[in-house]
Amino acid sequence: KVYGPLHIELTRTLTYIGALLDIQGKIRKATLYYEETLEIFQQHHQKDHPDIAEVLCYLGNAYLNCGETCKALKAHERGLRIFRETGNSE
Repeated sequence: KVYGPLHIELTRTLTYIGALLDIQGKIRKATLYYEETLEIFQQHHQKDHPDIAEVLCYLGNAYLNCGETCKALKAHERGLRIFRETGNSE
């Protein structure tokens, strides 16, 4: 099976790579992987899907670790709103 660059199956691996880079202290690079995951989810899911909320939390943490507090707050608030609206309290 061959997946295109925006195939939904890639998101798990992209998120894992982002998390590993985050742990290694390569936070700016990690944000690129989280942003790519978010882009794919937004193309495949409705705007209030829990998968989008989850990656927004990862992205928010990465932004926070980079000192980008405004971006971090926006990502976390959006993720929280989605979790509340969908009844998902992860």
